[in-house]
Amino acid sequence: MEGFKQPNIERLALDVTNDANVNEVVASVIEREGRIDIVINNAGSMCHGPTLDNSIEDIAAVFNTNTLSIIRVCKAAVPYMVKRKRGLIVNIGSIVGEIPTPWSGPYSASKAAVASFSQ
Repeated sequence: MEGFKQPNIERLALDVTNDANVNEVVASVIEREGRIDIVINNAGSMCHGPTLDNSIEDIAAVFNTNTLSIIRVCKAAVPYMVKRKRGLIVNIGSIVGEIPTPWSGPYSASKAAVASFSQ
């Protein structure tokens, strides 16, 4: 992430599939900065091939990374934004959430869920 270094922009690594880690990182931002202004949910993963050939574990991992992570991060960050009555959350989706492509059933479904949740 060093190549993306910018003054006034803080980049933090976290495991978006881990409740405790998400809560720790959000709490560390609040402790250090006193507020959280913007969250960009941009994590993503996919499994390729016919959906029936994908394992349930792989499909669950796609939904955990692509969909549940957004809910997890929002649950951690939004209370601080509501308290300040300001903040911005950007959830990165995909056109395949609206127009599925071959061999991407779990990914397409997870991104459709992102669009639905975001609305």
